[in-house]
Amino acid sequence: MSNVVISGSPIILVCLVQGRDEPFKVEIGRNNDVSDFKRIIMNEKPNGFAKIDIDKFTLWKLNKPVPSEDIEELLKITFQDNKNLKLLVATNDIADYWPEDQTPQRKHIHVIVELRGRKRTFDESLLIDNSNAICKGLLQKFEIIPRKAFELQQLINAPLLRKLPVTSDEEKIFPVLDEFLGSVLPIEIDRDETDSGTTTIGTKRPDFLCWVKNLLIFKGEEEANANDLGMAINELVEKFSVLDPVFFDKIQYVICYAAAGSSIRFYAIGGSEGTVKQLTALTNSLNASNHLDRITILRTIINIARIVLTISDDIPDTILPLGKRRNLGHSFITFYADSVEKRVLKADLPYSEDLNSRIQFLESMYQYAKGYPGLVQIEKGPVVTEGVYKIVMKTRGVPCMLRTEDELREMAKCVLTGLARLHEGGFVHRDIRLPNILYIPGSCENFKYVLIDFEHGGFNKQKPGELLRGWDENTLTNVGCYTSTSDMYQFRKLLEGYSNLMTTDDGKDFTNRLKSKCMTAVMALKHKWINDKVSTPS
Repeated sequence: MSNVVISGSPIILVCLVQGRDEPFKVEIGRNNDVSDFKRIIMNEKPNGFAKIDIDKFTLWKLNKPVPSEDIEELLKITFQDNKNLKLLVATNDIADYWPEDQTPQRKHIHVIVELRGRKRTFDESLLIDNSNAICKGLLQKFEIIPRKAFELQQLINAPLLRKLPVTSDEEKIFPVLDEFLGSVLPIEIDRDETDSGTTTIGTKRPDFLCWVKNLLIFKGEEEANANDLGMAINELVEKFSVLDPVFFDKIQYVICYAAAGSSIRFYAIGGSEGTVKQLTALTNSLNASNHLDRITILRTIINIARIVLTISDDIPDTILPLGKRRNLGHSFITFYADSVEKRVLKADLPYSEDLNSRIQFLESMYQYAKGYPGLVQIEKGPVVTEGVYKIVMKTRGVPCMLRTEDELREMAKCVLTGLARLHEGGFVHRDIRLPNILYIPGSCENFKYVLIDFEHGGFNKQKPGELLRGWDENTLTNVGCYTSTSDMYQFRKLLEGYSNLMTTDDGKDFTNRLKSKCMTAVMALKHKWINDKVSTPS
């Protein structure tokens, strides 16, 4: 029996050991990491792994699971250049590969267990594993921080900082380079899977995406046919070629690649905001079947990793994660160049017993907010298709971080302005928490904070069908209704969480008046603290 504690929502994955024909099931939690997965496998198959170290076998995800009856095609599976396989990195969580909105198909094989080969006949215990030293020697920061595309050419083609190992089977004994890269670089990697039921809209996302601290630094387009390299190159420019500072700050490029069959070429998309984007070749066309080209490809990848290290400490926290999909509670959020898409499974949509009525209400509430400051602005929806609620928003922002009384006051003014509009129309928000307030970086308007997430909203003086976790015994009226006063009470609780920032007498008076439950949003907007900018003591 495994001593690993299941963490997060459990899923069943069917595994197959390389070269064997007996698949087996493993239960694992989405919050467990891949190392936990390995330990459970060793306990599930004790005889098969009795003499095998946990770091002597590798797990691969089948991007397209194979039906159990087709097991024959997996018995002679090859791992080199196999696009249907994705390496499960030991330090990553299971949710990184099977997120909440992806349920593994039943009666399919999901994971291949690769037992690393043994060609050497001498005592391997005498070998010294130099993998970490080799990788650390290769991955050193460049002396300059590249901010423009023309600065990349010299860095991408820089010689390696040390000799690579040349033994043909070295990678089977020591950890592979990409596993090292995934563990030491501050990166997140994702692939677009348009047929997997995820949040992808058509083909708007690149096939491969890599972020460093939310900055999309590396992307790629891939075609199976070697003759379609031109198509992949065209898609590099069509998808996410925007270089808006809200996504890139001072970095004026995206490193990218186009691949078709065994051919690959590396590029950079460069240009400042508002200029014509230029696709600049960083390498010649390379063929992965050619040994010399393989070395060039490896050198290029290593130098891209060095660029990532070089710029990582210079990236601000306010960058929006272009192309990234986030799981926030029951919501799945995807950031596009000109919009943000939110999806919620129908079963998780609040107050949706009468689905049609609920969608009509949310549509009316979002429409009522259109054109008004302090409130989220939508582009499309809301709609429900195939059991999924979807809404596309124009508003693009980052989580709200408040550090001074000035910032707290500015946030309060924006949110109260939004609430005044909603309350005027007979709407209440009902879920006023900091995660539902975004900061809009780069906004030239006076309203840099926006109230989002109307999905728990309702009409004033309604009895809600469910109670939210942030409410207390004073949130509802004596007869159990949620009113505009309830919104103000919840907002006061939010402000009290920042009492350490509220140092002025006007600010303290403002929160005390909110406690009385006699101040509406319109009245609050007339308070001196809201209208007189404070100077927070240093």
